[in-house]
Amino acid sequence: MRLQIIPILRLPLSLPALDYSADDNLAGKIKIGQLVRVPFRRHLEYGIVSATTASNEELAGTKIKPIDALIFAEPFIAPAQLNFLTEIANFYRAPLGFVLKTALFILPKRAPEKMSEWIVPFHAAPAAPSKPKLISCVETTELKKQLKKIAALAGQRLILVPEINQLEKIAEFFPKKTIIVGGEQTAKAYRKLWLAVRSQPDALVIGTRKALFLPWTNLTAVALTDEGNSDYKSWDMAPRFHTRDAAMILTKHTGAQLFFLTATPSVETYYFAKKNVYDAPGPLVAEIKNNAPIFIDLKMERRGGNQGAVAEDILKAVAKTDGDAFFFINRRASANFILCQDCGHVFYCDNCRRPMAYYQKNKELNCHFCKRRQALPLACPACQSVSYRLLGLGTDGVAAELEKIFPHGDRLIIALDKLNPEALKKLGDHRPKIIVGTQFAWNRLDWKKIKIMAMVDPDAELSIPEYKAAEEMWQTLRAARTLLEPEAKLYLQTSRPEHRVFQGMYRPEEFYEAELNERHLLNYPPFNYLIRLYCGHAEKHTAESAGHILADKIAALTRTLEDVKMSGPLDSSPPYWRHNFWQIILLKLNYKNFKQRAGEVLKIVPEEWKVDPNPNNIISIG
Repeated sequence: MRLQIIPILRLPLSLPALDYSADDNLAGKIKIGQLVRVPFRRHLEYGIVSATTASNEELAGTKIKPIDALIFAEPFIAPAQLNFLTEIANFYRAPLGFVLKTALFILPKRAPEKMSEWIVPFHAAPAAPSKPKLISCVETTELKKQLKKIAALAGQRLILVPEINQLEKIAEFFPKKTIIVGGEQTAKAYRKLWLAVRSQPDALVIGTRKALFLPWTNLTAVALTDEGNSDYKSWDMAPRFHTRDAAMILTKHTGAQLFFLTATPSVETYYFAKKNVYDAPGPLVAEIKNNAPIFIDLKMERRGGNQGAVAEDILKAVAKTDGDAFFFINRRASANFILCQDCGHVFYCDNCRRPMAYYQKNKELNCHFCKRRQALPLACPACQSVSYRLLGLGTDGVAAELEKIFPHGDRLIIALDKLNPEALKKLGDHRPKIIVGTQFAWNRLDWKKIKIMAMVDPDAELSIPEYKAAEEMWQTLRAARTLLEPEAKLYLQTSRPEHRVFQGMYRPEEFYEAELNERHLLNYPPFNYLIRLYCGHAEKHTAESAGHILADKIAALTRTLEDVKMSGPLDSSPPYWRHNFWQIILLKLNYKNFKQRAGEVLKIVPEEWKVDPNPNNIISIG
């Protein structure tokens, strides 16, 4: 018998599986998904059986090596799960052996047979998948109610969260034993969890996107909480999948029901629910009754003489409250950049060609992209002036300004971002706190203590030249309203109160429709499927040359295909990142046959190019 074996190794894309043979004694025992040990070069490696044939003929005069051992009588991975992993590898252009290696634990070199008690038979036959179901959940009590219903279903159930910090919150809903899978487990702990799922046909699992790759044998339900959260997208490591898309592939192969539980659906999910591609038994987007935002028009604030980072009304409200205040600004450092007031010189990073952030504490300039640092010159190198101006205040800058306004120490002022993790220790202080933080702070706050929240500079986020910029700010504002207690106040400082994101706080459907109209004009999702290709080289001209060569090949291939549109090559933003210059090519594919077209195009893409389907960003990198 001839077998196709997927070695659990990172092999080239052109070698997803290798041919081996099995003698007659094993022929009747071989099953798809079984774990075997095979000779590979000078070593023995583990592999998974992916296909079998009765023929044992030699290929092109090459002697086929026999497998060394069949490890378990039962399949290690269910065929449905193996089909899922194969489709993920093919569509996201990741080596199949590497995807398997990601999905499995580190297999012991000696006596793996000791795990036989965990590799039990399974008899689940996948049912035909049904439509994904969108359920609006604003209140925590409603989310808990819906998750309890899903947990009560028979079979294996998977509840997904976008971030590790949210695992504990969801786990509190289920006092009985659950299996929790996040990104911080040791290899030994992950092996134990993996084997537990493999051996329990009724396992309830709460996890991040990594949990999709567990050995499902009887999966009946998958639920994404906070479906619209952008952290569901994996972009930095292959395979670069969106959890929502991968969950749809998983439920297609397993027949499980897919649920989207969210107060704020993504624009794509809203559209597909409206078009009845998804089932939506209730409202498409829930109304949030509490915490209507209080708008501060920064144009009027500046005309009144306030040039500071925070409006006078917000400062007065903070002075009156005995609770905590949270100032959200998604920028680190004292200032985003420094300008010479006499000649206009800006300090740019020599590598990234981006303005360097300024840290007052160390009096140094820091590039957030390549980590280059340098001391701030005493005088401007262009004109020798000593008149600097800080622009684009970050967490440290806003905190320093607030310390001047509230100087007496009765309020603890904390700058909380991923460069100041030591500030987490201060959150337990009994004094009223003013916390100035980035997104890093959100899942680390005690929201019950927050009496005032202020969005310091949402306009900066809306000015980013990315097609999802408005949606991400929309998700942020809606999340703030659901997390805050009913009596808390939410302030929005903006020079653009007429923007659809802010107006949509009162009329959510109008935001979605305006966003959809803009995306339709630009052929962005949900009207086309996007794939971003990007490649970096240490030399700028080499990167540009590689971009033009591939763009020419794709143009030639798709010249007669009206359902494929290409843009690029484009410089990334920043153009230099991780010691390379980057070029980007964007593909827009008609949804009707996007997987087929993607497969045709990706065949001609060199392996050094990174493939990023359904990206959150188009030109931004890092």
